[in-house]
Amino acid sequence: MPMTPSERLRARLDPTLATADAEWLAARMTERRGSAGDVVVRRGEWGDTLTFVLDGELCARVDVDGAQLDLARIGPGHWFGELQFIEPGPASATVVALTDFVALQTRSDEIDELLADRPQAAAALIRALLVEMCERLATTSAGVLERTSSTEYKIATPEHRKGWMGELLSRLFGGGGQR
Repeated sequence: MPMTPSERLRARLDPTLATADAEWLAARMTERRGSAGDVVVRRGEWGDTLTFVLDGELCARVDVDGAQLDLARIGPGHWFGELQFIEPGPASATVVALTDFVALQTRSDEIDELLADRPQAAAALIRALLVEMCERLATTSAGVLERTSSTEYKIATPEHRKGWMGELLSRLFGGGGQR
């Protein structure tokens, strides 16, 4: 039998979180469905929404000098919009659905109710978002930094940069070298 949305949330947030807390959170989130090709978030547009993907696959991307760079694939059990949820403002990337999708969404103004009524759920949500952001930062850093010794790093030169971040930095800042 497939997991319910609250069970998926609980599994991602903290398996020891009380079932009632996960159910309470899921009940306050809005379901969003979309089709392949839908633009869910547009870079630069103001937002305050956190999205938890239940089914489907989406892609975060940016356009740099007319070229499209895919930053991350976002599938079931993962979040996007965490920066706008924590600090409402313009989106840093466009998120496009690669497949049909189902997600749960909540807005930043709902965090106060969560903190007041379900502090354990709020803490689990904040921890999960921090873990997600740290994973993305570590992935990004691995593509940008080059180890020069056991304790020193430098910005990787264009020929040593890995993945989308290296390509983005090369396009934004040119030839590179040590900075």
